Amino acid sequence: MSADTPPPADTARASDADRDAVVARLQDALADGRIDFEEFDKRMSAVTESRTFGALAPLTADLPDVRPQSRESLTLRSKGSTLVREGRWKPSRDLVVDASLCKVRLDLTEADWPGPEIAISASLAHCTLTVVVSDDTDVDTGEVEFVFSSSKGRSDAVTQPRRSVRIRGRVQHGKIQVSRPSDPKGFFRRRAR
Repeated sequence: MSADTPPPADTARASDADRDAVVARLQDALADGRIDFEEFDKRMSAVTESRTFGALAPLTADLPDVRPQSRESLTLRSKGSTLVREGRWKPSRDLVVDASLCKVRLDLTEADWPGPEIAISASLAHCTLTVVVSDDTDVDTGEVEFVFSSSKGRSDAVTQPRRSVRIRGRVQHGKIQVSRPSDPKGFFRRRAR
């Protein structure tokens, strides 16, 4: 076999990321009750010993792929500038915001959501994060560590949420604002910019 010819798919070497993907599917299957702890342990041992795609494939062959299509995270970084995402954009299920000395505005009202929940991991320093959501979206900032910072806006629980945004992380000398279309003063003032 020449160096330019790829090996057959089942004998190609699997990477750590490939093994991690199999582990995630096995964990989901265990959580869903598709496999029991004994089966999970057997398959996990096989994952750690697997070196090729051919060895990994049978470990999840009998499990449905129920994971969302877009599980990867999207990282938004900004330093000293304004970062805006609005209109029809595609946030990932796990959204990372790493920003300092700036303003970040994430308008999720028209976004193409990957599922019913978006988790935002925020690392903010001297920064304002504004999250615009519809009235049927619950926003939880309970896992945020605020250091000389604040949270403003209506982040109260929605009685029957259709979607949810969970924000976690750390905010230093900044703030997180939650805005909704039903809050005309804040929504339209910011929208007009």
